[in-house]
Amino acid sequence: MIVYEGAPGHQASEQPGNALWRQIGRFRESMQAHGEFEVRRRAQSVDWMWEIIEYRLREHFRSNAAVQRELRVLTEAVQQGSVAATVAARHLLALAAIN
Repeated sequence: MIVYEGAPGHQASEQPGNALWRQIGRFRESMQAHGEFEVRRRAQSVDWMWEIIEYRLREHFRSNAAVQRELRVLTEAVQQGSVAATVAARHLLALAAIN
């Protein structure tokens, strides 16, 4: 990432005492005082958990040799309308032992 001299983000990151950072600090303090900060933090943690699960399942699925052998053919069959998307999905998930 290139940061240009004088770019607003560059200036804000170099000047923690500026108005932007004071406003961010006041916002965070307000959120913490009303408990909203912790509520959002917990929700973010749950979202993060699901992102990790989905990522690992996707990686497990895509790295499965049986899935790799049949994925292209089934994708083309679904695109051509000769196989229903639900049938192809169930078949590929079964190959990956994800039912």
